[in-house]
Amino acid sequence: MNHYQNHKISFIGVGRIGSLLASLLVTNGYKLCGFFDLEVAKCSRLQSKLGKGTIFADHRSLIRHSDVIFITTVDDQIEAVVNTVMRTAENLEGKFFLHTSGVLPSASMQPLRDQGAAIASFHPCVSVSAGSTNLKDVYFVMEGDHEALKLGAELAGVFQGEPLSIPASSKTSYHFGAVLVSNFMVTICHEVMVLYKQAGINQDVAAKLLVPLLKSTVQNIEQRGVEASLTGPVARGDRQTINRHLMVLPQLNSELALLSCQLYKVAINMAVSLGYINQHQGNLMLEDIHAVEKKGPGTE
Repeated sequence: MNHYQNHKISFIGVGRIGSLLASLLVTNGYKLCGFFDLEVAKCSRLQSKLGKGTIFADHRSLIRHSDVIFITTVDDQIEAVVNTVMRTAENLEGKFFLHTSGVLPSASMQPLRDQGAAIASFHPCVSVSAGSTNLKDVYFVMEGDHEALKLGAELAGVFQGEPLSIPASSKTSYHFGAVLVSNFMVTICHEVMVLYKQAGINQDVAAKLLVPLLKSTVQNIEQRGVEASLTGPVARGDRQTINRHLMVLPQLNSELALLSCQLYKVAINMAVSLGYINQHQGNLMLEDIHAVEKKGPGTE
């Protein structure tokens, strides 16, 4: 039996991540105590789905009956939750509080630590959708008190994931990197769909066209690593193709046109530093991009 399996675990905030964690805990034999959410209907749906868990009317009663409390609200509400706990809770000695924010440090719960609780941040580095059912192979990025990190590491293992401890000072950089890879990829895909619509490509077909490309890129990274996975005109030094791409920039909104130039420059510098192309090739391509930028990337 795992060390924390008999601890009673509850959730404040029943969104996608809270619901998924609660479900996985039940599946793996942990004691789900209950949940609190301002939208009681969310608690009712989760309770009905799991067949377990008390719907608590307030933070005080939830904390009184729980050993481990996950704060799985949106980041902007965590401070308010902590303040409410401090106003209403009787005794926090020996209890665990873990929040799932990717950017906020565990110190955002410092008042709870001051009252005897062990605290940690516990962020699964994954995009959780309404249909997510597991966290296998996901890294759980954590920092906080030693005992709370032991709990987090145990749960990461139970979920078939990997625990990763980082300094609290690194959390913002870590989370920003995750947002660049995940959220902004969706943003770029949205803008590409607009470009394809302008090019007369059916939108349903366009979405299906992009998915294999995205999957193959991720597969290359998984199998070969990031540095060996650059493909396309920059990687092969195809200056003519890049110049043809630059001719399309006026079709884009000005922000995306500017971003495209910046991304091309980053990719060129990466290709030179990793030996895909030589410095002379890189310089020629950068000159072409600088010329477009000087003119204005979103202008004819």
